[in-house]
Amino acid sequence: MKKNALILSVLLAFIACSAEKSGDSPGLVTFDRESAVMKNEVKLTEPEVIEFADLLAPVKFYVMYDTLVVVNNSYQCEYGLELYSLNSMKRLSEFAPKGQGPEDFLSTNVLIYSASDTSIIICDTRTYSYSIIDLPASVAANRLKITKKFNYDINLFQSEDITITDDGHYIGYNCWYLNSTQYNNGVPVFIRHTMDYDRTKTEEGLDPRKYKYIVGSVNGGLPFFNPNTKQLWLMDKRMDKIDIYNDSLQIVKTISGPDHYDCNYIEQLNQGLSIILFDKDKEYKSYSNYTISKSGIYIIYEGVNGEVMDWTKPPTFPETVEIFKFDFDGNFVKSYLLDRYVYAVSVDSNEEFMYCTARTSVEDEAQLVRYKIKP
Repeated sequence: MKKNALILSVLLAFIACSAEKSGDSPGLVTFDRESAVMKNEVKLTEPEVIEFADLLAPVKFYVMYDTLVVVNNSYQCEYGLELYSLNSMKRLSEFAPKGQGPEDFLSTNVLIYSASDTSIIICDTRTYSYSIIDLPASVAANRLKITKKFNYDINLFQSEDITITDDGHYIGYNCWYLNSTQYNNGVPVFIRHTMDYDRTKTEEGLDPRKYKYIVGSVNGGLPFFNPNTKQLWLMDKRMDKIDIYNDSLQIVKTISGPDHYDCNYIEQLNQGLSIILFDKDKEYKSYSNYTISKSGIYIIYEGVNGEVMDWTKPPTFPETVEIFKFDFDGNFVKSYLLDRYVYAVSVDSNEEFMYCTARTSVEDEAQLVRYKIKP
């Protein structure tokens, strides 16, 4: 009898252990293409193309407050930022002149993640500076109103991979981090500093000889704070997953799907440096841009899952992309399948229209297109 009880207890323990290893835990949320995406998919085609006269060299478009269009221009332009009226279709202002003055920029990467925000970001990747702009005050004064400006750590992955916390810190994705047991530099995924942190203290950290692996071509992540839950979300740009962190930067939930990428890496030696690449010339791209609305979070999903690349030819874009909507708890809600490649998105206050920056190739000029998403 005791022997049978012992066998039963061991069997139950084994079953419990197997269930834990299989990922059946409250912290893992999975959604699949067949069971979720295709059943909640809306196909969007033939959008309205919104054209403005006298555009300089647009790179991205964002629609703010339902009527204001923010145009992010190429760094080669005299002005990095233009404002247009969606009603009159006329230019309202030009900001961010090219130069080295207090309100000038050498390059402008405009970051806007909600169409109702009063603040927008201008990131100057040439000076590693991050400027928080009061947009309504800038429009009223017809000059740029910078409320905060700081120089960020050069070990951060890219300019858009930075988010501001409520306690005066910024968090960014570490350019030396890779979620791999084989090719691991032993660094945390996040870099966190106060906004007055002296960036020059970290400039030596960019020396690749200090790290075992160069992983910048296969990693990437975009962190942002969920305005409802105040949790930190990290969208992986290579694998189709989103990690959600608590105040202690511990993962409390992972959203996995819909294609469940399996990235394989190889090591290539170049002048004594170990460079990590995707195996067999493949490419992986997943989540790339987002916007936050009243009811949820819209995220662009590129869906490049192991596509073999011909690196001797100019880079190409996917013919279509999807935009997934999640609620603020991280549950998948809906998929919008677009008929072209887009890489920036905003929605109006009634979530009736989706505004996207579209492009067919690297040589073509960016376009602002508008899809109707509510019947």
